[in-house]
Amino acid sequence: MMHAKEEEEEGDLKMNIEKDKEGDDHVSILALLVVALRKSLIGCSKYSSSSCDPSSMEIGLPSNVRHVAHVTFDRFNGFLGLPVEFEPEVP
Repeated sequence: MMHAKEEEEEGDLKMNIEKDKEGDDHVSILALLVVALRKSLIGCSKYSSSSCDPSSMEIGLPSNVRHVAHVTFDRFNGFLGLPVEFEPEVP
């Protein structure tokens, strides 16, 4: 038969084991996050060292722009003011 003190110590031991297991989960999640972060940083550093940097592409401003129509949308009638050439493309 166990004494009250022995039962208490056994309960404390079980709690410590559960805490250790929980701590391992936190550590493994943290380790996974660190690995993922390192991989993403390595992936980013590949582009910075090459001469073909995708972020170096520039998009120019539009040229020869003319405002020829003003299109609005009415929930009962659909698009209003839509040019005839675009009507077949819009359901």
